[in-house]
Amino acid sequence: DILRQGLRNGHLAHAWIFHGPEGIGKRTVAIRLAELLLDPATGPSHVDDFSADQSSETVQLVHAGTHPDLHLIRKELAQDSIDPTLRSRKMTNIPIDLLRERMLGGMVGSRTCDASVSRTPYLGHNKVFIIDEAELLDEPGQAALLKTLEEPPDGTYIILVTTMEHRLLPTIRSRCQRLGFGPLDQEHMRACLEHMAESVDGNDLDTVVRFAEGSPGMASIAIEAGIPGWINVLEPMLQELDSGGYPVELSNTLSELAGEYAETLAKKSRQASKEAANRRACRLLISVLLQRSRNMIRAAIDQEESMDRIDLLMAVVELLSQADRRVGSNVQMKVLMADLVAQWASLVEQHSGHALESAS
Repeated sequence: DILRQGLRNGHLAHAWIFHGPEGIGKRTVAIRLAELLLDPATGPSHVDDFSADQSSETVQLVHAGTHPDLHLIRKELAQDSIDPTLRSRKMTNIPIDLLRERMLGGMVGSRTCDASVSRTPYLGHNKVFIIDEAELLDEPGQAALLKTLEEPPDGTYIILVTTMEHRLLPTIRSRCQRLGFGPLDQEHMRACLEHMAESVDGNDLDTVVRFAEGSPGMASIAIEAGIPGWINVLEPMLQELDSGGYPVELSNTLSELAGEYAETLAKKSRQASKEAANRRACRLLISVLLQRSRNMIRAAIDQEESMDRIDLLMAVVELLSQADRRVGSNVQMKVLMADLVAQWASLVEQHSGHALESAS
């Protein structure tokens, strides 16, 4: 409604932050908005539907990724950079050189890049820049972006898409209109997932809906990765770990599940490096374990279990959060998983000892 109103009255802001959980539709809405802004045939009915004419040349070019006035900036574009140094780096952020090459202009390596943000639209009807995972912009890049956000050229729209708005500089946030995206309720989630139901049986669909927590994108990932199967395989070993045992196969099983999904990701996209695929798979697996632990905390509180039990579960959540932070520090997957299981078992043992002392 906010975007429709701006389009209707001709006063749509030129700089936006779309923020909210992963897989909630932020980039989808950004591209829909771009289609409306780029298509010269956009009329009131298209704005009301929030959808440009899907048969138009503009939309066909957008879908093909070849519209010259739509610039989707992602960290993966570094692999196609004109600068060999940038191409050879492992991209965990969006460096200022990539921003210069694709948007702001300036020196990149030994070459001078034109500022595409300042060019006249090739097709004569607006330009749109969408920066995906904008929280990955490094600080020099964010600082360089400030002037453009404050005074964008006529007919230029900039959309920063982020799951972590707090990582953007306050000066960036103050120069943009902010649009928050929230999770869907279970009823709307099920409606969104109806077209996927053929590939997932009822029980697994329930698992997917619970895991996704209102995010259609995460539900799609859960189905692609086979998360219901992960849970079925892991749960007996996790229960053994929770009860003070040491399931010797758990760390290997975690590594194998993450490794299989990483291979799927690497095959799916030419731009997905093996390291990036491994990181994403590890984070997804850790998110499954985190959700399980958070659910156990809620159940323990509802059932008025002892504080020792709740403290243990909270310590496990912190341990998993630490593991998630370590994923980006080039730690080998097998080492990370083995260390995680060992520390988890140690936590259970320590808390069991505390409980016995308290009882005595």
